[in-house]
Amino acid sequence: MLTSQLFWRIFAIYAGLTLCTAFAFALTLNAGYRELAYPQVEARLRDNANVIITQLKKVPADDRWDFLRTINSSSETHFEVLTRLEAKELETKDAELAMVLKGQAGSSRRTVASSLFQFYAMGFDAQGQGLVLRLSTPLESVSENFSWISARLWATAITLVLVGLVVTYVVVARIIEPLDRLTLAAEQMALGQPPKGLNFESRNEIGTLARTLRTMDRQLAQRFSELESQSRELEEKHEQLATVLRSMIEGVIAVDRSEQILFANDTVLRLLDVQPQSFMKRPIWEAVRHPQVQRIIRDALSGKASERVEFDVARTQRTIAMVASPLPGHPATGAVLVLHDVTDLRRLENLRREFVSNVSHELKTPLTSISAYAETLLGGAMEDEETCRTFLQRIEEQAERLNTLIGDLIALARLESAEQSFDLECVNASHVLRKCIDEHQGVAASKEITLQVEAPATDIEVIADSDGLRTIVDNLLDNAINYTPAGGQVTIRWGTEGEWSRIDIEDTGVGIPREHQTRIFERFYRVDKARSREVGGTGLGLSIVKHLCQVFGGSIRVASQVGVGSRFTVLLKGNHEALVGR
Repeated sequence: MLTSQLFWRIFAIYAGLTLCTAFAFALTLNAGYRELAYPQVEARLRDNANVIITQLKKVPADDRWDFLRTINSSSETHFEVLTRLEAKELETKDAELAMVLKGQAGSSRRTVASSLFQFYAMGFDAQGQGLVLRLSTPLESVSENFSWISARLWATAITLVLVGLVVTYVVVARIIEPLDRLTLAAEQMALGQPPKGLNFESRNEIGTLARTLRTMDRQLAQRFSELESQSRELEEKHEQLATVLRSMIEGVIAVDRSEQILFANDTVLRLLDVQPQSFMKRPIWEAVRHPQVQRIIRDALSGKASERVEFDVARTQRTIAMVASPLPGHPATGAVLVLHDVTDLRRLENLRREFVSNVSHELKTPLTSISAYAETLLGGAMEDEETCRTFLQRIEEQAERLNTLIGDLIALARLESAEQSFDLECVNASHVLRKCIDEHQGVAASKEITLQVEAPATDIEVIADSDGLRTIVDNLLDNAINYTPAGGQVTIRWGTEGEWSRIDIEDTGVGIPREHQTRIFERFYRVDKARSREVGGTGLGLSIVKHLCQVFGGSIRVASQVGVGSRFTVLLKGNHEALVGR
């Protein structure tokens, strides 16, 4: 309470009023006493003057001075008789004598010999002579009485002031103390804490205010409870929504009316390759610098129908499709943008177009050759037996090539569509590898290519299908032999690598340029198209190998250098425990 500004303001006001009242009371009484004391002295002198004048009129003129000396000796009041001529001589300095000469009784106060005196003069006639009686009395006793009374008055005033200050303090404290309690209770209520000190039972305004605050506290507590319940529900819904948005494979961006980014899930950051601190709370036109993005957002904010927009992100080499929808409101309070990564879709579409083009081209080449040879034969070349035999051999080669191409296409289609089922089992990979090597020895020898085998001391087993594994090894060996010049070498090695079984087929052929190594497993992709057709390849062998490795739960990789050779590495799941048991 001592720190309450209101307390000290009210206390200062009441204390000031008390001080002013007490001082005014003392000053007024002092002035009143002064105004009453001097007239009383003057009246006493007037009465004495009347008595003395009556006596002087009876006393003979010769005894008059003795009479006055007798009276002066027995009284502090001094009496003197002046003739009118003497009075006239003194009228300039004595005001009471001047008034007597004018026919009036005169009275004045003045200091004589450092003492204050009251003078009174009255004219009279005695024995036919005009005389003036002047009385004077010192005012020391009056001043002493006045000082004593003044001291008592000021002491009383100071006492009243002290009592008034104490009473004021107590009264103001009794007024402010409940207000302080009410203020503290209001502050506690503002902080959401239960208020204390509201148990007022008085019937005055403070009691009414305390009861009102108690009622308000109960209502606020109930309202806060409802708000907390609603807040928890909103937080749960917000968390659920945030979880859903975070788990979406689509990117979601929310912007406000001023195009400021309000929300973006993790997918957006990944698709656009941006950091949260450089993306959030920024204008969308600053975070995503693309005119189509800005246009679709402005169209959504203006209420236009949404359309699908695609744009490329240079940093991530991604193609992003975007659809914008306005948030509810007239006008719209913002917009929501949904981003889809269509990079793989566009790549697959390109692959599909390339595949159709390649298939058409690959099928058209042997068919054109067959048609040309047949047309030539029908045109008369059948008469020449040697030419006829040559053309028929060519027709047979092209038909065989066409049959191989169609077979590879069917096999690849089955692998991709999962229509071809494999019975995965433990396959002795060493046995399959040796059998494939034996079958290719003749072709390699005819081309003057050495097949070198680096086999481990014990056989290895893999989880695969024997026919599928044979297809993998045959295709890799065919490629190695076909693309290795005469005098070269193809090395086949196998073994284990941790939990995997590893098969390496390495050649000293022409090699594969680095820019082509990531695409050689695509269908119909050829590094050297002319050489590929020359050796009779369909462009589907490596694609079939890759799909078979994936079906068996393995992988394939390539390491190559132009002019040095290539190494294809196949990793398949091993079954080393079974081999150890044997």
